[in-house]
Amino acid sequence: MRRTAIKFILILQLAALLDFGILVIYQNYPFTSSRIFNQRPISIQSSNPNSDIKSYINNSKDNSDSRHHNYNSNCPCHIAQSDTSHGQGKLCLYRWENFTDCIEDVDDLRELAHFPNQPTSCHTIDQFRYFYDLEIYGQRIFGYIWPPKDGYYAFVLTTNSFAELWLSNGSQPEKAKRIAWIEPWQRPWDVDKPEKRWQWVDTQLSGWFYLYAKRPYFVEVLHGQRLSKGYVEVRWKYFDGRYQSIPQVIHNNHLSLFPHSPNYQSPSHTIQRFVKPGIGISKAFRKQESNFSRNYHMIPKIPHRSLIVLPTCRYFRPTYIVSKKTKLRKYGAVNKLQEIHHIVRGKFDYSIFNRDRLQPCNAVANTKRTTSLVDRFVTALNEKYRNRYTLIETVGVEEKMDPRRGSRLLFDLVVKDNSNQKIQRISEYFYYRKVSQIVCLISDVVWNPRTHVHICLAVKGQSRWVRYFIQQISDYYIKSGDQHFSVIIADFGHDPKDNFDIDQELESSPIKNYKVLPMYKDYKNFSKTIGMDTAIRSVQDPESIILQYDLHINFPHDLLDNVRKRCIRKRSVYMPILVRLYCGHDLNNPNGYYERDGFGIMAYYKGDYDALGGMQIEKFKFKWGGEDSEMADRILQHQMEIERLCHPNMFHFYHRKLDWKN
Repeated sequence: MRRTAIKFILILQLAALLDFGILVIYQNYPFTSSRIFNQRPISIQSSNPNSDIKSYINNSKDNSDSRHHNYNSNCPCHIAQSDTSHGQGKLCLYRWENFTDCIEDVDDLRELAHFPNQPTSCHTIDQFRYFYDLEIYGQRIFGYIWPPKDGYYAFVLTTNSFAELWLSNGSQPEKAKRIAWIEPWQRPWDVDKPEKRWQWVDTQLSGWFYLYAKRPYFVEVLHGQRLSKGYVEVRWKYFDGRYQSIPQVIHNNHLSLFPHSPNYQSPSHTIQRFVKPGIGISKAFRKQESNFSRNYHMIPKIPHRSLIVLPTCRYFRPTYIVSKKTKLRKYGAVNKLQEIHHIVRGKFDYSIFNRDRLQPCNAVANTKRTTSLVDRFVTALNEKYRNRYTLIETVGVEEKMDPRRGSRLLFDLVVKDNSNQKIQRISEYFYYRKVSQIVCLISDVVWNPRTHVHICLAVKGQSRWVRYFIQQISDYYIKSGDQHFSVIIADFGHDPKDNFDIDQELESSPIKNYKVLPMYKDYKNFSKTIGMDTAIRSVQDPESIILQYDLHINFPHDLLDNVRKRCIRKRSVYMPILVRLYCGHDLNNPNGYYERDGFGIMAYYKGDYDALGGMQIEKFKFKWGGEDSEMADRILQHQMEIERLCHPNMFHFYHRKLDWKN
């Protein structure tokens, strides 16, 4: 029995050794298996490790690429090749913070014009891990590791973002291979159990490499940080032929700086991808828009009184309106609005790519039904005016359904007046009665394309985005000639280092009607609620419309036209759904997701804002988030409708979080 047990143990040990040998051959792809088993590593051939480093630097070839020549000579981790004392126990860290607004993968770091040798900052670290209280940056951590003894080593990488670990088979950076990596969506540091941070994904663990004691091996980490405070760490495991250790901290007595040479190159600095994910997909499938549809907001509108060709009717409150007795849960507007069926056909029938999947937003109406409804109106129009008008294009048809009474319709049509050959538009609300199936023209919902709109926003700093906003509004004004809007900005100040003045910027723009409120005189901290409420209350006319706006958003040229059309005094407000673009995407290649839970952009009559009691200043004075959803709840509780549609070409750009928000 005892002999059997001994034989069984020996067999298990032999099997373990065979499994380990297979593991080495399979995982150790950067270095060939023959190098591991048949010969000693060729990383360091001389008896003096430093002599190999010295000869490498002396024999470095010149590179005409400026990316490799320019470097900061004052960096503390730039040591001479003969300086061995100051480089012990340290690694060099280069960090780049000059990303415009996003970094999505390691190749975004590699694509920087100043990568790899012109960092924003440069310093040394005394351990192979690093915390940094910032988002949206990239960094290189590089130097030498010195194994304490001969044997097999494996390396483990972890981060709360994404990173790559590169290792050379000696001191030469050009022989480095990628041995471990973490993709942006994996984020092992964010798992609940700390022990899983080192075994969350297969790629964060390298293969096994036979390393020699007291010899330097070039190592480098490329790390990018996206959405939160940054963290990255590397540990190693040791295998003695029988047992392997758990991931252990690499102490600073096993680290040293890389003697500086501006000419050295490494394969880790070469862009790895062929095409950026998502780029070109949305452009290839973009819906073509006619000139009439694109410029619909600038076409003259036929007056309501000239379109009474069908029976008229009043617009009664729909049965889906929240009753006064109903108590909504906190932020209940999101769920309540999803219960309302609002379908579209035409311009508002569009889709956006979310990564590689095409996703529609607004529910699409039946083409046969919408065509039939429009034909009934056009037939009545021609009967009254004896074929004076010819339908050129149906830009859009909308149907907002009341399951008990019927549907409110919106027709956006382009017609030609045959008497003078002029192009005009018809944009009116109709009602389809469910029981009688009669279509009537709503007489008490009439919108005016000249209603004054006040675009209000609160800002602090962010000069680049304020400039973008002013440029967008200026472009709209120049192309549309709209004289019936103004801009009101609650200014909480800007960085003194930034040579920017909002008043001067607006004064030099073509925008004529604007107002800047110097909030920084009374408030040190930013408060969106206070700023927005102050801007709105500076408007006196209750019959004008307030557009509560924000930065980081593309301004569609038909936005104000839709604001005027969809805001009905004492009846409805407009809260468009935006598309939040992913990092690295823009108007030319939009790729993102619909912000269905966000109500940050809203429009309503000033009189309705006063009737609602304004914003909850005390509750959200210096609190970020929730004030828009709370406002949406009160609007529904006030028995008003919220017009909720995905607005075409209204994108929320990816941007870094603001330090002063909280």
